[in-house]
Amino acid sequence: DLMPVNEAHAPLVAIVVLCGFPMMRVINRIVYVSIENGMYGSMTFVEASIDRVAPEKNENED
Repeated sequence: DLMPVNEAHAPLVAIVVLCGFPMMRVINRIVYVSIENGMYGSMTFVEASIDRVAPEKNENED
């Protein structure tokens, strides 16, 4: 083993790390979803702004 024999082990640290992994997964998912929603919202805003500035011309209008 690579672990030294005379090193004191802290089981509390191992428990915190093991419990922290699922929490990090949840936190990462929340962050990614919020970034994705923010990007979609900004693109919708930009698209609406472009449509206000340069509206599409319908074929029925002369």
